[in-house]
Amino acid sequence: MAEESNATPIQRNAFDVAMELTMLSLRVTKISNESDIHERFLKYYSIVRTVETVNFTELERYLPEEMKEIIQRYK
Repeated sequence: MAEESNATPIQRNAFDVAMELTMLSLRVTKISNESDIHERFLKYYSIVRTVETVNFTELERYLPEEMKEIIQRYK
């Protein structure tokens, strides 16, 4: 018999998300200049902080149709 898990889901703050996006983009583009990395992180961080303040239904209208279809399946 499987035991129930009371694990707390991982929650990421804006800094964590910006770091992950920066690291992901660096894997793709291979930037090594420190100022470019810093600029990219600041761009992602500002996007994440802005998105945190916007209602999801307002953002949803800007998504590509294929993403909207995926979201509708899980609502």
